[in-house]
Amino acid sequence: MKRKQIENSQRKERTKEFAASIFNSRTEPPQLPDPPLTRTSAVLMERVQHMTKSAIRRASQIEVNPQAKRNLQELFVNFTLILICLLLIYIIVLLSS
Repeated sequence: MKRKQIENSQRKERTKEFAASIFNSRTEPPQLPDPPLTRTSAVLMERVQHMTKSAIRRASQIEVNPQAKRNLQELFVNFTLILICLLLIYIIVLLSS
C-alpha cells in the first residue's frame, strides 16, 4: 500500500514538472517596457501625423476624368478576369496530373 502511494506521489510530481516545462516553453520571454517618449520624438510623431492627414485630404480632393475612371474600371475588371482564368488553368493542370 505504501509503495503505491510513493509511486502515485512520484507520478504526480513528474506530471507537475512536465506541465511546468510545457507552460514555460509556451510563454514569451519578458518584454522590456517601451522607452518613454522624448520631446523630440513626440514632435516628430505629430509632424508625421499632420503630413499624413494633409496628404490624405489632398488625395481625396483630386477629381478624375469620367473617361479615365471608366478606363481604370475596365482595366481592373480585365485584370481580375485574367487572374481567374489563370487560376482555373492552374487547377485544371493540377487535377489532370
